[in-house]
Amino acid sequence: MLGLGSIRAGDHVALIFKTREEQFRYVCPFISDGLDRNERVLYIAHDNSVPSVLSRLANFGIDTQSAQQRGALQVITREQSYLRYGIFEPSKMIQDLKSEIDRALRDGFTGLRASGEMTWALDLPEALAQVREYELELHRHFGPRLTGLCQYDQTRFEPQLLSDVIRIHPKLIANNRVLENPFHRTPDQLLQTAWPTVSVAHLPGGV
Repeated sequence: MLGLGSIRAGDHVALIFKTREEQFRYVCPFISDGLDRNERVLYIAHDNSVPSVLSRLANFGIDTQSAQQRGALQVITREQSYLRYGIFEPSKMIQDLKSEIDRALRDGFTGLRASGEMTWALDLPEALAQVREYELELHRHFGPRLTGLCQYDQTRFEPQLLSDVIRIHPKLIANNRVLENPFHRTPDQLLQTAWPTVSVAHLPGGV
């Protein structure tokens, strides 16, 4: 079992949680760690409003006002990110992330740390159908200046999508553990082979 400190620049991590408390138990230190490392942090809110996310971070001890003022912290909505072009286009979202990395580096940050509440897609069938494609392409383009935490509410996503999420991410936070993912496969492997369905119960600590 790993600790949150094992998440390094360039890691693509999935957080699979059941409760709001479990969610922010990992989100808050993930964001705090990024700010401590002089990374620009981008948080895409959905289930939690922007003010409630900022309140959670402030209660954790993060000076959100100062971080926002110096451009180190941005908390935005799906309309400002995934749906910026009116509809979800994975390739454009990934290009936008690349542009954000470049901008962060120009502004003197060491990289970009991004986290999104993936529930934003649940009420948009066409977008939900593209989440797997987006995660695969995002993983292909991951580099050392991007650190990502993709957040999935275990109680709301279908088992097959969660299985894909588990397969795609090299590191996971699930069952109250930070894990090197034993079920991870590369995008090419996932596209070429039909792998058995896996669930959180198959991971260490699962029941």
